[in-house]
Amino acid sequence: MKQTLYEIQTEYAELEMMHELDPENKEFEERLEELQGMMLQKVDNFAQFIKHLESVSEMNTAMAKSIEEHALQYKKKAQSKANLADRLKERMMSAMTQMNMDEVKGLMFKAKIQDYKGSVEFNESTLPDEYLKKEVKVDRASLRKDLLAGKQVKDCFLRKEKRLRIN
Repeated sequence: MKQTLYEIQTEYAELEMMHELDPENKEFEERLEELQGMMLQKVDNFAQFIKHLESVSEMNTAMAKSIEEHALQYKKKAQSKANLADRLKERMMSAMTQMNMDEVKGLMFKAKIQDYKGSVEFNESTLPDEYLKKEVKVDRASLRKDLLAGKQVKDCFLRKEKRLRIN
């Protein structure tokens, strides 16, 4: 029966404690060696699966980047079409204004020159603060650098941790 990593780890810990109480018992020592051998197989199996997951992640990241690039191309095409439509509207409005025609009814559509609510124009440097939205963004790289250099920053710390590297 194959054991899970958790089962191997738990049994190993229990046997290790029992072996410390009875160091002369060779059965404990033999089983500990068996569990170490099982662990070697588990490491290979886990590492193989981890490598698979990492490669799928890389593939998905590449696909997302490709989709983003295509989306950017479509956004450019959409903006180009919107700009063309705006220029055509301006041309039609200019012609209607020149001919003193506020409204023109065609067979399928009606074009009418009308007042627009207007767009807001401003000088950002003189705009009162009440109209500004400010986004706060943490500079993690500078914060890490200062913490590594020993600088004390209130409520900030470097969390040290160990990670598994698979070669």
